[in-house]
Amino acid sequence: MKHFVILGAGISGLAMGHYLATRGQKVTILEKGNKIGGHASSFHHNGFTLDYGPHKLYSQLDGIIPFIKETLGEDTLEVKKLNSLYLLGKYFSFPLNLGNIFRNISPKTIGGGLSVGFSALPTFFSGKKEPENFEEYFIRGFGKEGYHLIFEGYAKKVWGHPRELSPELARKRVPVQSIPHLISQHFSHHEKKKVSAEFFYYPKHGLIELSEKLAQSITAHGGEILLEHPAEKIQRRGNEIVSVVAKGKHFMADEFVSTLHLIDLVSFITPALGAKLVEASQNLKHSSLRLCYVFLNKPRAMKDAWIFFPSADIIFNRISEQKAFSPFTCPEDKTVLMAEVTVPPGSEIEHWTKEQVFERVKNDLVKVGLIKEHEIFDHLVLGEKRIYPVYDLAYSKNLGMVTNSINQISNLVTIGRPGLFNYNNMDHCIDMAFCVGEALLKGEVKGKWPELAARFEEYRIVD
Repeated sequence: MKHFVILGAGISGLAMGHYLATRGQKVTILEKGNKIGGHASSFHHNGFTLDYGPHKLYSQLDGIIPFIKETLGEDTLEVKKLNSLYLLGKYFSFPLNLGNIFRNISPKTIGGGLSVGFSALPTFFSGKKEPENFEEYFIRGFGKEGYHLIFEGYAKKVWGHPRELSPELARKRVPVQSIPHLISQHFSHHEKKKVSAEFFYYPKHGLIELSEKLAQSITAHGGEILLEHPAEKIQRRGNEIVSVVAKGKHFMADEFVSTLHLIDLVSFITPALGAKLVEASQNLKHSSLRLCYVFLNKPRAMKDAWIFFPSADIIFNRISEQKAFSPFTCPEDKTVLMAEVTVPPGSEIEHWTKEQVFERVKNDLVKVGLIKEHEIFDHLVLGEKRIYPVYDLAYSKNLGMVTNSINQISNLVTIGRPGLFNYNNMDHCIDMAFCVGEALLKGEVKGKWPELAARFEEYRIVD
């Protein structure tokens, strides 16, 4: 039996803890906060169970859905997926499909659609080399009109200026790559399944339930989860970690698994790994998030679970309805909309008060026709820092420096969205934990790391 210390009790840390504990290993998880789950969690507010934004459980990776269903048991809900995109005053199913586009067509969208289509053809068939940034990627696939209409405003709202973003962000995050790809989806059912789920799974009593079940499994198998134990120092002797210091206590182990943000992990390691490495970790940027919950005196507000808003004149980039995920999380006669207001590095929204955020969200919800102001009876605004990795043009170089250095430490691995600066979903986090956990138990994680890293790089968001 080996002793594993895991830093962080989010979904990646809990999945890793479950994998190791159920295979007879000693597990200690150190969590800085006062609850488990990280951002894949829930909280209670005036009779509502609320998530930190919308989180669906879906995967095309082998074994992940059976594991989730087995873990949740009878509390597994299967939910038909309905989501949309608001564009030019119309709601289109998302990912975009030709049938929905033509059903919603109007004189305004006819002109825009023809312009988009014709402007895309020269760039897509030009034989140009690989695009150098996010903007070039979508101009190549959709033409300038399509790029300006659909992708430019959304990118600026969520990550920053598209010319300063890597095309890898587009490949990972956007399921439709070009107009020819859109057409192929329409005529090929097989292709369509690759980018969009018809249904998803969700825990009956809120997302936190998945984390709670994993935590119960860990403790039932002798593992320990210590809340309010933030790492203060990670002590290194040469290329080996000796202990983690938390609340003044030294936690020693055979192996250490971090799910911390890379900038934090690097800063905690003592002796330091070098000034250049510290600088590289600091250059890995994130967007933050303001979550605005708008409580309504009506049973439902939307037919969709969530709606994307790419236009720059709408403050939020996505609206979701908690009750669409589980009716057991809200009172029968009331509902709540969650507005995600993303804050890229340097955005003025960083300095807005909670009331400023709410007022702008409220006005835009009324503008797009989702609510009437008199229906609101309560609101809540929360701030979440460092949520979305920003794949700028230098991220690959900086990330490579950090991960290569960490890989030189024999008994330390880093996983998860913050731990690998990887744009992934919960199913990816679970898969990552299981793959790395298996390699750890076989004593081959360092030798297999290039293979594992290649697998993780292939993760794609399925909307």
